[in-house]
Amino acid sequence: MNLTKKTIETTRNLIDLLGSQAEASGNDAFDSSNFSGEEIQQLASTLVNKVWTRRNGIIRTGGRLGNKLLQMTADKLESGEREVMILPQATAENVEEANDGKIHAEAKTTLPSDRVMNARRIMQDAEREEAMN
Repeated sequence: MNLTKKTIETTRNLIDLLGSQAEASGNDAFDSSNFSGEEIQQLASTLVNKVWTRRNGIIRTGGRLGNKLLQMTADKLESGEREVMILPQATAENVEEANDGKIHAEAKTTLPSDRVMNARRIMQDAEREEAMN
């Protein structure tokens, strides 16, 4: 079976599907039983053009989105912008709750490791340098 006949057969199946959907919804305006081969070819051509137009539009939109995301990431990296989280300071109420005379698993106090201390020192040095500039 050549490609043209296969396309016509597929289009006829689509038309039959549309017709059955129209009948199921009670719409008698769409009668596909008497379409000629030429009308089916025209319909197939129109449908194929629309599908490819949509496909190309999706590809272009995806490309633009990808480029925009890359540009935003590059801008953020170049500016050195980063999100900084500031933890809330301990208040007197929090301290009183922790010192209620009971042992709490989460109330363990540990000394910071050497890595943490080194990281804090590096961060302070960087902030001082930035403040000088």
